Amino acid sequence: GYDQAMANVRTDPDAYPGAEAFTEELVRGFDDVFQEPMQFPPQRVVEHKMVLEGPVPPGRKVARYSLAELDAIRDWVNTLLKKGWLEPSRSPTGAPILCVTKPDGSFRIVQDFRLLNAVTKKVNTPLPVFDNLLKTMSGCRYWSCLDISQMYWQIRIAKEDRELCAVATPFGQYQLTVMPMGLSGAPLTAMLLMADLLCDYIGVSCSVFMDDICVHTKDLAEHKQVVQDILTILRQEDLHVALKKCSFLRKNVRFLGHIIGVKGLQAQPERCKAVRDWPRPTTVKDLRAFLGLCSYYRRFVPLFAKIAGPLKALLKNDSAFKSDSSVWGQSEQDAFDELKLRLSQPPVLALCSREGSLVLRTDASNYALGAVLYQQSADGLFRPLEFRSKRMTPAQCNYAAHDRELLAVIYALREFRSYLIHREFVVETDNSALSQILKTRELSPKYERWLALIGDMQCTFRHRPGSSMTDADAFSRPPDGLPDCASPPVDPEQMYVWSVEGTHHGLTPSVVAGLVAIAEAVGYEPVRSDRWI
Repeated sequence: GYDQAMANVRTDPDAYPGAEAFTEELVRGFDDVFQEPMQFPPQRVVEHKMVLEGPVPPGRKVARYSLAELDAIRDWVNTLLKKGWLEPSRSPTGAPILCVTKPDGSFRIVQDFRLLNAVTKKVNTPLPVFDNLLKTMSGCRYWSCLDISQMYWQIRIAKEDRELCAVATPFGQYQLTVMPMGLSGAPLTAMLLMADLLCDYIGVSCSVFMDDICVHTKDLAEHKQVVQDILTILRQEDLHVALKKCSFLRKNVRFLGHIIGVKGLQAQPERCKAVRDWPRPTTVKDLRAFLGLCSYYRRFVPLFAKIAGPLKALLKNDSAFKSDSSVWGQSEQDAFDELKLRLSQPPVLALCSREGSLVLRTDASNYALGAVLYQQSADGLFRPLEFRSKRMTPAQCNYAAHDRELLAVIYALREFRSYLIHREFVVETDNSALSQILKTRELSPKYERWLALIGDMQCTFRHRPGSSMTDADAFSRPPDGLPDCASPPVDPEQMYVWSVEGTHHGLTPSVVAGLVAIAEAVGYEPVRSDRWI
């Protein structure tokens, strides 16, 4: 691992000057931490515990295996026995052993704990949200990533629960003493351990998602100190790190399927290549896998839901897609090709910062809503933070055009609320659509809910003709600046909400604030009255 790690530093264009020396210093100073775990983990505050909500699953009989599989299982049993990760068992239950073939022809030994998981009480310990992690990384210049080696195997199972994790092998009945993959609640236990150990750094100078640790700071000296502090904590807890998966002192690092760093947020090229090389799906399973991979990077694709609409429609009619390949028509092929094109060269997204103007752009088609949030960077240019989109429900598809436009604004405000709340921002949309709400004699409950949401935000509307946001290319084009565009002319005689004082007696302050924002956007001076409250 040492030679590979040093070679990676020398060939990595994102490595800062001094990264090689810093890596070597860490390897020599924490050589025990970078070793592969070889023994039973020590007693820690966090260990994996299970509570059953039903009877203990019955034992399963041993399956038939090939000679090669028997050899692999024997080696697996002997290795884990030597490390203390496995021990003889007299448990009444026993999960079967499965041999999964790796690309190199060797076997990965896994356990089938589905029956045990079905009766295990679910623990409500939420995993970190990726968007929340990103918000703590803005403005950072120095990056490092650490990967805990075989993290599950480094966490004990509570002694009283070990017999539940028994496995039936061709060479006898054994039970695991450390936490295996595939066990209900295992990810949460791993996250709980890391959150407990690194609580002083998470959200400040590092982000953690189970076995992945990303250190991000603005200062070089602080960065080096945080990395050394984390390695010291791991040493004290006898947790080991996979050196070959670590990156120290970089401009950009790979974290949770993305490339994050001074450039912003990018999709990993390998996964984009997988999308680009994906053959045309011939089964529902293939199509679902393709859309799943694309959806993981949907934040990079303007109007993703609109583009993928024809493909998602096929998932609703499984039998037709299975029995008749002709259901894959030109619209489906165009959507398939468009997604591959969009993800072959996805844009670089900015990381949200506390400074810089925000501009929200929305759009609505006949069956999908879209939104993109931009932030002005230090150089004065607007860069996208994220693209969002969704298909409308059948009922929403029947909305009038102006209601769909306003629905797109409401959808965007809800989706980007964590970015927009308590901040001033501009909403770019078609003001001719917004003006329709001011021509309504009586506000429906739907309008009141929408206006209340607008009123709770510190937003200013900016007119952008709907014709300029009809495709993904125009939709993703950054705004030129913040001066107001000319709004379409408005006839004050039609503004029933405002010209008839007191018509909407009893409106909440949030609803009135939303009406004020829309009225000012279309160039109409509202009549303010205490009688509305």
